[in-house]
Amino acid sequence: MKITNPLQILRLYRNFTGLGFGWPSYLISSSNFANLALVEVNSNDLTVVLQYGDFFEYAVIFAGNINCDDNGDPIIYLNAQVSEILETKQPAQLQQKNIKVLMGLLNNHEPCGWSCQVTDDNALKLATNISNLIEQYQLDGIFVDDEYSSCSYKDNNQITKTLYFLRNNTSFQNKIIGMDVSVGTYNPNFIFNNTSLQTLLDIIYIEYYSLTDIMDLYETKLNTWHNQKNKFYFSVQDYCIPCATEAANFIVQNNLPGIAVFNLTSSDTTFINNIKNILY
Repeated sequence: MKITNPLQILRLYRNFTGLGFGWPSYLISSSNFANLALVEVNSNDLTVVLQYGDFFEYAVIFAGNINCDDNGDPIIYLNAQVSEILETKQPAQLQQKNIKVLMGLLNNHEPCGWSCQVTDDNALKLATNISNLIEQYQLDGIFVDDEYSSCSYKDNNQITKTLYFLRNNTSFQNKIIGMDVSVGTYNPNFIFNNTSLQTLLDIIYIEYYSLTDIMDLYETKLNTWHNQKNKFYFSVQDYCIPCATEAANFIVQNNLPGIAVFNLTSSDTTFINNIKNILY
């Protein structure tokens, strides 16, 4: 693999010399890529990520939900499986291995989803609830999935308000925000309080679940998201092995930060090894 990304060079230096004390965590990963796993915890334990050693740097609990309370205000709902993951402290087991754990938050067919928060007041309420959840369970951030809301008026750009309030909440400082940008029409330059959406995101997640022209998809997203390629994660699933192969090769060739795997399970060993052989 051709190494041209400065972060990859620094990581390799650390790996070969062992010198990394005091460096930021993103510079001392044991791999050259900071890969991401989304785990459907309705059918898998979060700890399945540990089966794959140090291949993943991020793990998403998929997912909590955004519901409405009796007053129509947004609240966070955790089903029994998500609650069990948190209460049995599975995130801590990953964090002990330097894997950052994010809470996935998905709309839930109610009129209180991400793009439904058109008033500043509701956006602030949602951001506060999210921040409290992340602080309570000592998680490392969130992953936004803006599908399945049922509000009569939906504006994808209003998500910027909620993320702005979240980013500026004192208990959410230095946390991570990832977002699936394949599920809506988002304007990266939408401004709220002098802050654009693209500056609020750390991970820009792009679905690649069927074999299409990946270069065309990449260039489209690159133009839309104004050269934020250092945040781009192509996401693959094990039912499309050619997609994963193409995405992994593309990530290496274009010096992207890593690959995302949706619905990681314990039976994905061969699938992950195939990706690993390309990345490393």
